[in-house]
Amino acid sequence: MTLTEIMLATTLAAGLAVPAILAASAGADRARVTTVQAAVLEAYRTAQAAARAQGRPATVEIALDSIVVRSLGTADTVVVLRQPGPAAAGVSLTPAGHVATFGPNGLATGAANVTHRLARGATVRQVVVSRLGRARTS
Repeated sequence: MTLTEIMLATTLAAGLAVPAILAASAGADRARVTTVQAAVLEAYRTAQAAARAQGRPATVEIALDSIVVRSLGTADTVVVLRQPGPAAAGVSLTPAGHVATFGPNGLATGAANVTHRLARGATVRQVVVSRLGRARTS
């Protein structure tokens, strides 16, 4: 093979590899954002279920570095769920932090309206939480 043939073959191989690499990167971004979206949704539902099951208030704290659900008692506070936040997966979170409290009946108390925007690369997903604490994805 001549040097020209080797350069042509290398250029063609690179031209074919670039779209595959970009597609794989976009797929990885979608997977990470979807995983974090599910974790945020799970945290709200876990807090609501813990409040109902234990008959006492529960809080969910969504922050960039952690997701924590606590069951609040008069004598003790129990951590029900603790996991890494969106930053651990390289996903951005807007707003950067939010705390919601669920009463013993499972309904949110106080100002609980929030839309969490999760993004990585071109992938953007949302978790929308209503005033009553109902969470859904979009």
